[in-house]
Amino acid sequence: MASSQVRADKRPEYRGRTAIARSKVSTASFPATPTSASSAANHHTSCWVARTNRASAPRSPARASSARLVTPSRSSFIASDGIGHGLELRRRSTHHVFVDCETSREALSARLDGEAEPALREHVDRHLAQCGECRQWHTQAVQLTRRLRVRPVATGPDLAAAVLARHRPAKADDTGTRAALGVLALVIGGLGMAELLAEPGPVHQAGTTSSRLVQETATCTLALAVGLFVAAARPRYAAAMLPVMVCFTGVLTVLAALDLAAGLVTVSDVLAHLPVLVASGLLYAVYRSRRCAAPAAAFDGLPGQLPEPAP
Repeated sequence: MASSQVRADKRPEYRGRTAIARSKVSTASFPATPTSASSAANHHTSCWVARTNRASAPRSPARASSARLVTPSRSSFIASDGIGHGLELRRRSTHHVFVDCETSREALSARLDGEAEPALREHVDRHLAQCGECRQWHTQAVQLTRRLRVRPVATGPDLAAAVLARHRPAKADDTGTRAALGVLALVIGGLGMAELLAEPGPVHQAGTTSSRLVQETATCTLALAVGLFVAAARPRYAAAMLPVMVCFTGVLTVLAALDLAAGLVTVSDVLAHLPVLVASGLLYAVYRSRRCAAPAAAFDGLPGQLPEPAP
């Protein structure tokens, strides 16, 4: 019989190896936590025993090869102790994350503020479902957050009338100026209408009657009269009418002066444009009276009349 086939009870060295293997298996049979040092050592020892037994099983006795069922301690297994009794080795692999009240409340506070939570939401919710004190704290925190963000509107006094009375601009006393402007507008309109309906005027320098020129002049005079009358009735339109009247009066004055110097017109002809000049002055007076009205007084009673905010 070959030496490799001798039974383990007849060779002391094999008996010693079998005893060592059993002691290794017994050491690996105790469960340990995943994070302890003994867990890592037992896992390493179990793997070493399994590899050794698989390699030596073909040439070892049945007592040593019976340990081939040994597996790493990460999973549940059954190993023989060499006598016939089975050892069932089990290990729990469930990981429990512990969230205390302080961490839970910190996470809930961050959730209410829209910030990142220091723990997973599902773990915090699980702790909240199990802890009555944290649920009560969360309810109070939600109510406090809403009271701080949404406050009831306090009923205050109606100060609209007082504010409008203080800030209403003073009306300009330009009734007389506007009346005079309206009268001049009617006079200018009458002159334009008379010029338009009059017989053809004297012969022009070239020897022909310029009826078209007379019609254009009369039409322009009527248009100015209508604009002046509207400005007298609605003073806010005086600012729009003023540039037109200033340009018209300026050009008319220059041309009348040149014609009078050249002897083409008489003084009476120049004085016929006097209503237009006076109307321009009255229009400017109406514009200035509206622009330079007294500013509204500052309303200094508003802050003292506001009610104090409710606590």
